[in-house]
Amino acid sequence: MRDSYTVTLPEEPPALPDLHKDLRPRASMPGSLLVSTFVGLVLNKTKSSKAVQGLTGLRNLGNTCFMNSILQCLSNTKELRDYCLQNQYLRDLNNNSRMRTALMSEFAKLIQLLWTSSPNESVSPSEFKTQIQRYAPRFVGYNQQDAQEFLRFLLDGLHSEVNRVLVRPRASTDSLDHLPDDEKSRQMWRRYQEREDSRISDLFVGQLKSSLTCSECGYCSTAFDPFWDLSLPIPKGLVSGDASGHQLWGQVGWRYRADCKFTWLCVALMSAILLFLIALLLGIVIHPCGGTLRGPEGSFSSPNYPGPYPPDALCIWRIEVGPGLAIQLKMETFSVEGTASCLFDRVELYEEQGVDAAPARGGPTRFCGNVAPPTFNSNSNRLRVTFVSDSSVGALGFSARYRAVAPSEKSCAWDEHLCDQGLCLHLGFICDGFHDCMDKSDEANCSLKHKECGGPLTALEGHLSTPNHPQPYPHQQLCLWQISVPVGHIIDLHFHNFSLESHEDCSFDFVEVHDSAGTGAASLMGRFCGHQLPPPLTSSRHVMTILFVADEGVADSGFFATYQAHNATEKTCSPAEFSCRNGECRALESVCDGWHDCPDGTDELNCTGVSYPAFGSVCEPVHVEMCLGLGYNATSFPNIWLAIPDQEGAAEVLQDYQTLMELPCFQHLRLLICSLFVPKCTPDGGVLQPCRAVCLAAELRCRQSLGLLGILWPINCNILPDSNDPVECFQP
Repeated sequence: MRDSYTVTLPEEPPALPDLHKDLRPRASMPGSLLVSTFVGLVLNKTKSSKAVQGLTGLRNLGNTCFMNSILQCLSNTKELRDYCLQNQYLRDLNNNSRMRTALMSEFAKLIQLLWTSSPNESVSPSEFKTQIQRYAPRFVGYNQQDAQEFLRFLLDGLHSEVNRVLVRPRASTDSLDHLPDDEKSRQMWRRYQEREDSRISDLFVGQLKSSLTCSECGYCSTAFDPFWDLSLPIPKGLVSGDASGHQLWGQVGWRYRADCKFTWLCVALMSAILLFLIALLLGIVIHPCGGTLRGPEGSFSSPNYPGPYPPDALCIWRIEVGPGLAIQLKMETFSVEGTASCLFDRVELYEEQGVDAAPARGGPTRFCGNVAPPTFNSNSNRLRVTFVSDSSVGALGFSARYRAVAPSEKSCAWDEHLCDQGLCLHLGFICDGFHDCMDKSDEANCSLKHKECGGPLTALEGHLSTPNHPQPYPHQQLCLWQISVPVGHIIDLHFHNFSLESHEDCSFDFVEVHDSAGTGAASLMGRFCGHQLPPPLTSSRHVMTILFVADEGVADSGFFATYQAHNATEKTCSPAEFSCRNGECRALESVCDGWHDCPDGTDELNCTGVSYPAFGSVCEPVHVEMCLGLGYNATSFPNIWLAIPDQEGAAEVLQDYQTLMELPCFQHLRLLICSLFVPKCTPDGGVLQPCRAVCLAAELRCRQSLGLLGILWPINCNILPDSNDPVECFQP
């Protein structure tokens, strides 16, 4: 079967500008990896047929064998591998993930490295580990972990970032108990896909049928639940041995002989001891859980609470109150293992049809993690609470209490939002951009929310702080303050109190300060977390942006900061420095040197009386073997498009170009590759892009040849100049 891989442009690369004055070699631009990856893939495919891809190893970062083994297994799952290699995941990436990670992107990059590197190389998964640690903090550090647990968290994280469902509908309230099993299965699967639909779930999610029979009335309740993996027992034949094993035991000739004089006395004594041990074992291992609760109020907890709950537990509590009443359930403590989708251990709340025909909410609501769910107000007088634990890692469990209330008395805790006549939400879900309430009250009046968490600041001085400061800030926060003062001013920012969740890379909770009106990487002045006070920061212009992000984990007391704007001319520089118009200081050597070191260009004004040093051409002869003998013989480096520092770097990538000579379209592919890797140098030291016609000719001639190798043409030729003007582009 033929494999197909595509490397797609993540974004349109910048046009190759003149290097003279606009770009100096000491500040080369980061380039696209498109062409180099493409060429590497072509070279790998056209090498000896004995060369097999996908045999690249992963470096052990320290007790990461569990992670590397799972990554290698997933790397050899063909459909998932092609999904990453062909960059199909890019069209599915969503911005709705509350985790705000880049797990899918780093995973795809890692897969691409594994399948484009040579077999004798190894790849470091450190960047990927950073993202999986942010998604699942349990993997922080270098302790040994369970591979199956890691697989579950990873698949759940990948799914959440490429989920095609951007706005999840509310669970249907229609009961399916009256339908035959086949139709019920289809309807349950349809409901699942209405909320969870991704390429990851297409590959790894199945449906499990489970039945529960009432021991009193004989009623059988059938459920169809999605599952990502199943833990299966080892067949007895593999544990106790096959026929040869039984023969071995027979050869041993094990015999039993009673040691007691009175055999009946031995039997009675041993039976009594055995019954005592069984009773003791039942008291230790089997923890009673579940049952029917009919009082107007009550409480219950997970098995063995406050100790860790046991594995493979299934507890079902049925709460029934009087007709015409509703049930208010509150989790007092809560610690249940699980991910965002609660795939492992979970607590499920399901409203059953009441005797008063009050409408139930419909499908079950799942909870897990270390944050207690908000207050739950039912619509009917019957509520089923199910607790499920898997066979592996556990936690401390939960304790809950309930009480019967009149429908008009439904309420929420003081730190919760009430909507939809009884739905309670944590405050972190208010004004977060998601409509969690049908009446949309959670996204109303958000201008007030922004005054507490983010928003514009236009006064010459002011302050900002995390929500609830000095109390712990809420979970899952994203606050953006944009300070904008009159032009000609600069901004001084000082942090006075600072305490955020600590992390080596500040990947969980953090504050970013940007020297611009946006949050681009180029304007980042610093990212801060932990308990150390950040240094005073001064902007170079009249704008500054502060970003605060908090995840769903540990929360701290946050920060309090003040800012003050003052006239840029008030900022003084030393006698050995030049003062830019915006207040920045630059070395005197940078004045009138032909380069704009001040953002406003004031260091190059009034330089008519200054003699510039002669600008020598930076062109150099072409000596990359593949590109000799073309229509030009001079090039210029660094290659700002592909981020290649010198010709030696280009020659290293193209050193095996002879393998491409077997392609019928080699000459056309050679012209395109060389014009990109070793661009033509202009007399003033700049470089020219290849014309679009060069790319189109290579695509026309090579599409079929590369298709036989399972490689689709990845380059969008339309990004190149469509011109015959030798000043704009060139044709080698």
